[in-house]
Amino acid sequence: MLVMGGLWMALWGSWMVISMVRQVQELRTITDKEARLVTPRAASAVEIEGLRGRMREFGGAVAAKRAAVLELTVDDLNTLLAAEPQGMAMREFAGVEAITAAAIRFRVSLAMNGMPMSGERLYLNGFSEVKPVRHPEKGVILETVAVEVPGRELSAGFRAHYVQANHLDTLLMSGLRETTDKGVLEVLKQVTVVRLEAGKVVLDYAPAAR
Repeated sequence: MLVMGGLWMALWGSWMVISMVRQVQELRTITDKEARLVTPRAASAVEIEGLRGRMREFGGAVAAKRAAVLELTVDDLNTLLAAEPQGMAMREFAGVEAITAAAIRFRVSLAMNGMPMSGERLYLNGFSEVKPVRHPEKGVILETVAVEVPGRELSAGFRAHYVQANHLDTLLMSGLRETTDKGVLEVLKQVTVVRLEAGKVVLDYAPAAR
């Protein structure tokens, strides 16, 4: 029994190593060794304060249980990435390209690990599409729906893994969820509907009927 157990563990370990090597080899075919950084949006102080004002107004309406709507355009989202502390770490690695009725399309340059213990860093330079979805505890989740690397062939297995990993939600939203200032998160938790229209994300709040 001990011999059989040892053989099984050896076979399992060998399979894991082979699988890992294959995954890294595939990753190298669809990534680059250098990041292709995204140029952050250069919003003016007036634009930034105007956006913050609209967000404060929406938050105040939610706190007062009054119906309200907040619309965020491509420029608004990029301004948030460039100017707000929770998004600044990603300001050169993700930028909104477009918003359709189906998804928010980001240009991304995401760092990924290559061979373990080697210090190898690879960069996925391409596009990722996400769909915002309400969540009772996290407020809003950015569900990954698609990934694309121009000029590269992505396997079905990689696409499935990337969608499941949901990298952009972690990278863009974790700072908001972990901040000590829970005000924005609490507002997002109370949003009634998050929907997409051509060119904008729309957050609707409707107080519960009494």
